[in-house]
Amino acid sequence: MINNSGGITYNIFKNCPIPIIVEGFENVYIYNNTFFYGLESPVDYSLIRLTRSNGTSIPVPCKNVKIKNNVFFSTSNVIAINIVNKECLTGFESDYNVYYWNGTSGNLPQFSIDGSNYSWSQWRALGYDKHSVIINPQFNDEFVPAARLNYGRDLGSDYLKGLSIKSTWLVGVPPDLKNQDIIWQTGARIY
Repeated sequence: MINNSGGITYNIFKNCPIPIIVEGFENVYIYNNTFFYGLESPVDYSLIRLTRSNGTSIPVPCKNVKIKNNVFFSTSNVIAINIVNKECLTGFESDYNVYYWNGTSGNLPQFSIDGSNYSWSQWRALGYDKHSVIINPQFNDEFVPAARLNYGRDLGSDYLKGLSIKSTWLVGVPPDLKNQDIIWQTGARIY
């Protein structure tokens, strides 16, 4: 299957027991989301997992997955991005993200490719997350960072509107949205 519009954008994922799983899809965009993981987790758990299609006669790898402008925060040693099959690296990009693994050495995330774990420096040596940073977003209880996180990249007009830092959620009422500025912010909440 090939995605030709939209993406997984401007969401807050809090303690989700199941990661975002991309199975055999092409052109999946994971942009400007906030991932908060504060659960104890098994060693093989991840926040995003890329893999081949499941249940098809010929498994097909996902391709051209883009992961940009997200905030990843964890209080456990969960894997940030798990690329189950190395064939899923075709067209893969991950950059302009904010990571913070509270309680790990240097607050650094871990990654996995084809069953092998990669440290932050090993991951970056492969060319991923070259413009990403390790900083504490200092979230309040509603996952609003203490200050603007000006580490994003302009992803085009289709992805311009994010959740305002003043957004509230009421059933049947859409949350307040805010346009990105000249310097794009990371995460779902926009100052």
